[in-house]
Amino acid sequence: MKSPFALVPLVLAASLHAQPVPRCSVAEFKSLSTSSGQEIALPVVPVTGATRYRVQFASRWSIIGPNDFLMRGTIVEQMFSPEHPIRETFYTTQPGFPDELYVVAVAEVQHDDGSRTFCSQDFLVDIQPDANLGRNATRVVVPVAGSVHGAFNSVFRTRVLLENRWDVGTITGRIVFHRRDTAGSSSDPSITYSLDPHTLIVYDDIVAAMGLDGVIGSLDIVPDVFESGAYAPPQVRADLISVGAGGGEFSAPIPIVTSTSGYSGALLGSPQFLIEPPHNKRISVGIRSLADPVEITALLLAPDRTERARTTRQYAADLYEQTTLSSWFRDLQQPGDSILFFVRPSSNSIWTAGAIVFFAETDNTTNDVTIVSPTELQTLSQPAIVCASGYGCSVL
Repeated sequence: MKSPFALVPLVLAASLHAQPVPRCSVAEFKSLSTSSGQEIALPVVPVTGATRYRVQFASRWSIIGPNDFLMRGTIVEQMFSPEHPIRETFYTTQPGFPDELYVVAVAEVQHDDGSRTFCSQDFLVDIQPDANLGRNATRVVVPVAGSVHGAFNSVFRTRVLLENRWDVGTITGRIVFHRRDTAGSSSDPSITYSLDPHTLIVYDDIVAAMGLDGVIGSLDIVPDVFESGAYAPPQVRADLISVGAGGGEFSAPIPIVTSTSGYSGALLGSPQFLIEPPHNKRISVGIRSLADPVEITALLLAPDRTERARTTRQYAADLYEQTTLSSWFRDLQQPGDSILFFVRPSSNSIWTAGAIVFFAETDNTTNDVTIVSPTELQTLSQPAIVCASGYGCSVL
């Protein structure tokens, strides 16, 4: 059996195929159930004389007899001492259906003559899905998109390219637009896409293609699921296009963010930006939250690292905000200062909450726009999402 899933980071066992260890006389095969992201204590029965427990996990196995399984594929392994409870947290990135893992706890008993014996206790764990985690894991986020008229008779639009680099067949899905300052909902505007293998489609003004005008927000590219349960998102490129009053065109790449992309301003952590001399530019701060509400605290730091000011704001799920830099610190910022953003979940949903942070610098003369990512990363804690298949995924 094979089942797509995600796990917290563990040590990979050197062996790819685990040979079955005799079941402990004190134990019997058990089926367990848990929810994605929820800690579960494995009901391991203590084995007399055990010096340690080696716990192994596999998403593939063969049935070799009644309630007897043989692990296959890659095996993940952890070591536990007898005096500590064995607690694990499992994740599934699939939003629509549960996953399963086969878990074996092998007790190692050391004898006086130097020999060792082993016995096992095994469990089949059913993992119920977490819709928010599944949404974060399977979608691609374009944190800013719009089709608007700006200052000094400028025009801004967003160009998006989708490419199918897969050989598996036609991929389909939706492009969803979340309006600025509005929490995402199922009624948000969207259009569908369909791409044959090794083809691409370009939307020169993606927001206008949705029948919208004069609005700004953000985009989700949401792939449809295959019959196999896998998600195959397209390769995505996005550019912010600015057209000046004289007709000149300037483009700036927009960061494309997934749960495994490693964008330094994304999800949970502390992205830091350096404020350079204005040079006739206006600076906006872009915030895009993910599947759960977050709290963001921004600290304005002088070059000697003393704090000039701080601001804390709350964000609903799937919300895009774009505000002036001055609105965060009442124009107290000075050239050479830096800003540190702390992104925290508003609840205990640390694996589904998060936000994308960036600056947008616009030249007051030419209306050229530059998207600025964090200049320095202090700390970053990203959800360990290992999806079963798809772009940017690891396979266990």
